Amino acid sequence: MGKRSIGRPSPAMVVAILALCFAVGGTAFAAVKLGKNAVKTKNIKNKAVTESKIAPNAVTWDKIAGNAVTESKIAGGAVSPGKLSASAKTIWAETDLGSTSDIVAQSGGVTITPDSAGEAVVNFGTDVSNRAIEVTPNLNLGSVTAEYARCTRIACPTSADSPNAVEVFLWANDASPDLVNSGYLVAAIP
Repeated sequence: MGKRSIGRPSPAMVVAILALCFAVGGTAFAAVKLGKNAVKTKNIKNKAVTESKIAPNAVTWDKIAGNAVTESKIAGGAVSPGKLSASAKTIWAETDLGSTSDIVAQSGGVTITPDSAGEAVVNFGTDVSNRAIEVTPNLNLGSVTAEYARCTRIACPTSADSPNAVEVFLWANDASPDLVNSGYLVAAIP
């Protein structure tokens, strides 16, 4: 018996074999479908998921585990005041020196309605019932004391029982029990 020699395949045969492999492999690849929760954290390369790859509003507060986002995981400057919700910001207003209601500066959304001499209703524009309230007289040199009461606890004249409002009282620090017009800073602190 003679020896058979096997030669090299022709270029046409190489192209045909490659086409067959791609056709069979491509069909098999397309048939693969990942099941629910098939991709785990360990399967994702570090830094593979970037902000541009996440759909808008895809990550909401209910999808983040408690204490998952700590201060060390937030880049410097990533959380600016514009990105905070109203419930996470201090809301404040400052009145003119001799006025209980003329606002000279504020954080935004605050309205002040005078009630009578030395009294005014401050409406913060959002629920402040679970916030600390601070009222400080402006440049009074100890001559005025500021107090407040929540409108949910007393009947405020312009914002009856509103969780958004407090009534501010400014008292003279002398022997008389008189309310006085004086400027003040009022703040609702988260």
